[in-house]
Amino acid sequence: MKISGALLLFFLLKFTECGPVRNHNVQAVDLDYFCMRQISTPENEKLAPIILLHGLGSTKEGWDGAYQLLAVHTKRKVCVPDLRNHGSSPYSKEADVEAMAADIVRMIGSLNTDKAILLGHSLGGKVAVHVALNHPDKVEKLIVEDMRPNGITPVVLKQIKGFMQLVRAGVASIPEGLTEHEAKVHFVKFILEKTKQMNVSTDLTVNEADRIPIRCTDGKCSFRVNVELFQKVIKDPESFLTHSEGVYKGPALFIYGTKSPFKVGEDEANIHKLFPKAKLVPVEGAGHIIHLKHDKFWDETIKFIISDS
Repeated sequence: MKISGALLLFFLLKFTECGPVRNHNVQAVDLDYFCMRQISTPENEKLAPIILLHGLGSTKEGWDGAYQLLAVHTKRKVCVPDLRNHGSSPYSKEADVEAMAADIVRMIGSLNTDKAILLGHSLGGKVAVHVALNHPDKVEKLIVEDMRPNGITPVVLKQIKGFMQLVRAGVASIPEGLTEHEAKVHFVKFILEKTKQMNVSTDLTVNEADRIPIRCTDGKCSFRVNVELFQKVIKDPESFLTHSEGVYKGPALFIYGTKSPFKVGEDEANIHKLFPKAKLVPVEGAGHIIHLKHDKFWDETIKFIISDS
């Protein structure tokens, strides 16, 4: 069995067109984020910003290199937040996709713009879907990287549960006194050794260690994600991945890996039901992480953003 590196790095990871978020009264939080623009002109100041949404267990730093590339090629402002319960954003017992989507709507307002282009990977893609279906007036275009609008395959669910436990063990194994880089390398080596013992292959490498969301202070290291969030996903994944309903009539792009266990291509009928203008683009040979390893992802994404459609 082969597990994509996304399961180790990001843990791989239902509303009317104009209606509000429905399940409960969500209290949106102010997310920690940064923005960049290559050159500011009167023309590009009018363009909707791009917001990049990371996957479960990752942080905004996971988009390093990507936001610079988009800023250069699209001439737009690119903003990258930590989702709630991740990185430097607030922690909350409300940890589901519905709550995360409310935060993004609040963030769009804080950017003094009417709408934004949302690009989300994995969990971030699910959050972007939820925003688009509930607040279509806030979304100029939607880009989803290797995520279905609703649900995950049984294989992915099994892998998430197993590797969450493995990753927590990996963090617990980090000795005190290491630098942050050393701790991340130790963590990756721990994961690689354990997966080898389990006869499970992975495309995770030590070269990707600095993308692991571990922070060390005074010689003690921790994972930069709310532990309660992990526990909620393990116990009730269906509740965490709030079901998304409605219709988004704007431009939508779903890019997926042909070797990913998420099997987005098999969900084409449902995608077109929710997103009538959706374009599905398979990336041959790609797993769950596409944007770090395949130029086709950026070729298709940039072309989609700068097009008039």
